[in-house]
Amino acid sequence: VYERVVVGLDPTCSRGGDACGIVAVGRRGDVAWVLADRSMRGLSPQKWAERAMETARLFGARCIVGEVNQGGDMVEAVLKAAGCGADGENIGFTAVRAWRPCMKRGGCGTRARSRRWRRS
Repeated sequence: VYERVVVGLDPTCSRGGDACGIVAVGRRGDVAWVLADRSMRGLSPQKWAERAMETARLFGARCIVGEVNQGGDMVEAVLKAAGCGADGENIGFTAVRAWRPCMKRGGCGTRARSRRWRRS
């Protein structure tokens, strides 16, 4: 049993962009467990929003944490259109901004290799 489950979303703004990052993460104590990596290429904004909501429902997440550097308000608007924050859904949205480039943050995947992140 996890104390908290969230879905992390790193969206693309177009269908032809990089893969859209979608992960379900559960926290137990000081350790976060990657429950699923549902990232996928070729998704339109509507499709990645639907996939993020599907992931949240599947893992019982109460929040989608989305990076909004590229899409800004569009990220939240597309998630709302897919049901995020709707009555009965009980899935909220939290916007975050990456303020340093990936390589300055220690490179992509560094946290996943640390002792505080585990794959289930």
